[in-house]
Amino acid sequence: MESKNKKLCIIIPCILDEESIKENVRTIKQNLLNANPDFSFDLIVHIDDHLRPYSTGTLNSIKELYTTLENTPNCKIKVLTASPKKGLVEVDGILLEEFLSTEAQVSLRIDDDVTISHPVYLNEFFNLIDDTKVIRLSYGWDPKFSSEDPFIINSVFAESDTILAYENDRYFCSEHGNFFTRKMAEELLKVYNRVNPPKGSEDILEDQAQKCTWYRSLPIYTLAWKTENCKVDPPKQALNNEDYVRWRLPIGNHFLLDRIRRNKPCGEIGYSN
Repeated sequence: MESKNKKLCIIIPCILDEESIKENVRTIKQNLLNANPDFSFDLIVHIDDHLRPYSTGTLNSIKELYTTLENTPNCKIKVLTASPKKGLVEVDGILLEEFLSTEAQVSLRIDDDVTISHPVYLNEFFNLIDDTKVIRLSYGWDPKFSSEDPFIINSVFAESDTILAYENDRYFCSEHGNFFTRKMAEELLKVYNRVNPPKGSEDILEDQAQKCTWYRSLPIYTLAWKTENCKVDPPKQALNNEDYVRWRLPIGNHFLLDRIRRNKPCGEIGYSN
């Protein structure tokens, strides 16, 4: 890909959950926008009119939370809303298309329920992002498990002041924390069925990405927050699912953590469509 400009498009699928989104907005401002004053950001949010048990919010209240970021001088906001909801299958495709309508050459896909736990200093790794590899921010569900397990291995591909980029030993696609180039978005949209998905389809972006042969061929590198003793432990054999808390990459070295929504009494409830 050509030399990148200092623009990043952040794409976020969103539902009605004020508690989670307040933390999402707060840490986007603190650890992405304010941490990178020399970058300009397009933040595109799609809010579905979908309310889970133990959550609060309306389309207007969630929109107001995100539009507070307009006060940050390096950020431009676009909020899309849908009532009735469109569902994640369709929204993921919409957000990739919206990214391609901006001048940014790179997008970052995060969920509305993640906390960005550390400053993400783009200048330290932005040169790594290109069409030959997938770069992603480490993600986990606090306190249960890391999404980097079982793929991540204790082999450092690149290192900077605050970043360790670890290799992975096999292909996987996670929607949380992936940086997509324009070519990646274009290739994924060629196979992405979001307009007329099969009835009952749960083929969200990370599932449909497996249908893209080119994207599946790319090596994947996971970014961890660098600390003195950070390392990836070898795989462990669990006796059963209850005995095993999966944090081979320590929780404190993860950039993205879901600390609120999944820990509510109703747990994780999908809304693919």
